[in-house]
Amino acid sequence: NLIDLISFPTVGFAAGYGAFTGGYPSLQRWEIPVSYGFVGLGEEALFRGFYFHGLSRLFKSAWVGAIISSGAFAAAHVIGGIENLQLMPMAQRFAFGMIMCWQTNRNQYDLRKSIFTH
Repeated sequence: NLIDLISFPTVGFAAGYGAFTGGYPSLQRWEIPVSYGFVGLGEEALFRGFYFHGLSRLFKSAWVGAIISSGAFAAAHVIGGIENLQLMPMAQRFAFGMIMCWQTNRNQYDLRKSIFTH
């Protein structure tokens, strides 16, 4: 994954952003990152492995599948308060979903790199 053109910059950006904004307080306990790993596995299986792949085949268009599954991904992450309903958090989650769909499509629906990136 270090030479993957999607995973490496995405993980690097997230690490840099976390350091710039004061870090990730939830990473102070060992069990939380482990649980995040399982959450990423499940979300990638659902949104990219099931929704994106299925909708792309149904509509015969990877773009339609990516847009619908990324919208569902963004909507599923509206938790934790009203600030998550604002335009920027929703747009960021939608954009992340589109990037993950592109990576999944580029890897012929092999989810391993998408799970790592997530």
